[in-house]
Amino acid sequence: MRKVTREDLPGALRALAVLADETRFRLASMVAREPMTVSDLADELDLSQPLISFHLRRLRAAGLVRSRRAGRSVYYSLHRAPIERLARLLEHMLPEDIHM
Repeated sequence: MRKVTREDLPGALRALAVLADETRFRLASMVAREPMTVSDLADELDLSQPLISFHLRRLRAAGLVRSRRAGRSVYYSLHRAPIERLARLLEHMLPEDIHM
């Protein structure tokens, strides 16, 4: 396991704070499985498109999701690197003899 450095902390903690919101956590989980549009996400969560867009902006600002335009649609997908840094940070907190 790579050692967690001081440089890892700001991004990992920002990701943790953004993901602490239930709606954003659910959105990130959904786009981790497959790229989805705002409309797809709104339908799945039964929330308004403006509310989904608000949360996606927060996820994008934290670098957790990416967007890709395909014609008139914009697809959102998970950016794995920040999640992996967060996982390393959390794993670093466990004693060596505890394995999950």
